[in-house]
Amino acid sequence: MNTIRVVHNHAGNCINFYNSTQPVYWNGCLEASVAVGTTDEINIENKIGDVSVGSSIYEFFRVPYTLFANEDNVGFSSAQAAVDYINAAANTVQQKGRFIMTDEDSIDFTVDDSRQTVLLDNGDEYPVDFLQASSSGVTTTTLNIVAREATDVVIYEDLRVANVTINNVGLGTTASLVVNELNDLFTQAGSTEAPVISSASTITVGVGSIFNYELETTGGNVSAYEWISLPEGVVQILNKPNRIMGGSTLSAGTYTADVRVHNFVGVASTSITINVTSDFSNGLSTKFQNLDRATRSRQSGEFTNLAKAVGTASSAYSLSFWLKPGNNSHLNQNIFNAYSQGGTFAGTSIIQVMYNGNTSTTRNIRFNVQDQSDGLDKDNYRLDLSTPVGDVTHTNGSNGFHHIVVTNSGAANSYQVSTLGIKIYINGVEQTLTDNSAGGGLPDAGVGGNTFSITPNVIALGRQPTSARFLRDGKIDELAFWNSELNQSQITTLYNSGSPSDLSSFSPSPAHWYRMGDGDTFPTISDSIGSADLTMSNMTAANFVSEVPS
Repeated sequence: MNTIRVVHNHAGNCINFYNSTQPVYWNGCLEASVAVGTTDEINIENKIGDVSVGSSIYEFFRVPYTLFANEDNVGFSSAQAAVDYINAAANTVQQKGRFIMTDEDSIDFTVDDSRQTVLLDNGDEYPVDFLQASSSGVTTTTLNIVAREATDVVIYEDLRVANVTINNVGLGTTASLVVNELNDLFTQAGSTEAPVISSASTITVGVGSIFNYELETTGGNVSAYEWISLPEGVVQILNKPNRIMGGSTLSAGTYTADVRVHNFVGVASTSITINVTSDFSNGLSTKFQNLDRATRSRQSGEFTNLAKAVGTASSAYSLSFWLKPGNNSHLNQNIFNAYSQGGTFAGTSIIQVMYNGNTSTTRNIRFNVQDQSDGLDKDNYRLDLSTPVGDVTHTNGSNGFHHIVVTNSGAANSYQVSTLGIKIYINGVEQTLTDNSAGGGLPDAGVGGNTFSITPNVIALGRQPTSARFLRDGKIDELAFWNSELNQSQITTLYNSGSPSDLSSFSPSPAHWYRMGDGDTFPTISDSIGSADLTMSNMTAANFVSEVPS
């Protein structure tokens, strides 16, 4: 941007701001100051405009002093130096009183291309709305040119009516006609009404998108655009003049920018809402009822060593999903399974996440690991944990949905009660777990010689390998796996105050992410990140339902 050169005219009655879109200003109109809270930005206030509208009118607002220069185009050493020079130029006293016109004196009036400045052929310049022609108190053949805001201040006295032209065209000899023609010129380029902000009050942009928003107005011409507050990452662009704000660094969310516009008649203000969105939208979940389930094969690296010998670490993992349970009192409604073989419990080992639906005593989440390999008794050797009673129902939570996260540290002995590595979070809050285990947890080499180092083969949602323990009208949404243990901060971000979010940009990235309906085609529930799709069984396309966390 070119430097704005501050110059007062040869008559000393006006101040000009060359290389800007601002008009010229009458002597004693402007007052410059260092902007509050800064050392390098200045404001230039229109004091006459302040009086007319009853509030501050800024011709320049929070502009770096480095953008200004003196009449010789030399910059200033500080904001205060710029302020001092501008105030001196705006209040010069070279003009002594009024110009007394003679019979030989003539003036041709016109406006510049910006239609913001009245030009006189004697070299003087005035902003629109500053001059007023008056025949009051003079002869029928003369008129006065006065200051509109202070009509007792006469600028040109006894100007002969016959010596007045507009664009070199004579106006006649009738004083009233010439006065009307002049006053129309003095105001037609500027404003006789306050501005009205007409541009959209809400804009929507994508995350990471570069946007520029240009403020539009109707009504009177605007002399100043004042952006009162802008979100971090959004800046005012110094052109047109200063009517554009923009940015590119906003994350998803809703932001507000406050703006005010001025002219010599009035002020208009509004708030611009900036909606920053991602491409993510959530409209469907998957309903599981009775024998419904969705399965896939375990992939390499996940759920390794479902349980293990003493001192042997298992794989860490995290499981996240949204659950809306049905209004059913059955216990042990199976949400998630990872097991070594299908069709039967006999000879298998299994990890289960279940919903207990008994109205009076439970309504909670249960985590269960069992072993029936090598003839072991599942009731004597198992890890069985539950969250507090009543913390999950079909009515509370986000539209009846609850965000559930189960994590395993993967530390050695994490499946032993004495060195527990399992955590369960509901709606972002870690739960105090009740231990219902038998036999002190899962067996180790010291109990019957069983090392219990088993890797599951099947991942399933809904019922367990047999036809028991199935969900009853339960809805699952936005299910994801990590081959690591998520921490509290990450889980809080996942919960997102009760609203699912786009996991494609989540850190750490999940190994698998199932939208549970959005973008899916029956009978496949697609893996949005990995390559392990789920296949639906005993289900139809109607199992994709429009119930989601809100």
